Amino acid sequence: MVGHVTWQGIGQPDNRNAGITATLSLCVGSAAQTYDVTTDAGGYFTVTTGLPDGSYNWRLKGQLNLANTGTLNLLSNASLEMGMMKAGDCNGDNVVSAADFSILKGTFGKSVGQPGYDARADFNRDGVVSSVDFSGLKANFGQSGTALSCP
Repeated sequence: MVGHVTWQGIGQPDNRNAGITATLSLCVGSAAQTYDVTTDAGGYFTVTTGLPDGSYNWRLKGQLNLANTGTLNLLSNASLEMGMMKAGDCNGDNVVSAADFSILKGTFGKSVGQPGYDARADFNRDGVVSSVDFSGLKANFGQSGTALSCP
């Protein structure tokens, strides 16, 4: 399966997309089966599931982004657009909240290599926690990502 995502704050293609990791979950029966994925510069990833053709509910959660969900019709060469992955989830709890703001506040204005820099607040992965990162958090403040529903 080939998946495609857009990480909020990062254009495509862009080398900052390369190496971003996420967890893909697919409902198999009534249980979730997970796969670690890594995007390339275009926001694409490939995963081999070994699952039979069929319809599967999916969820994708990036480390710094809110989760998206949907349904995949898995065929031998399936491809899926998984949409915009909203930024702002510093602590990985799938909610953009005051806890995330506190992490961003503590590292605001710092860059890689400086004491106090925290990559969890660098949503656009440019090596600097700046107003661009704050804007992503602000735009999604109070929102949560979607949950996977396995029937």
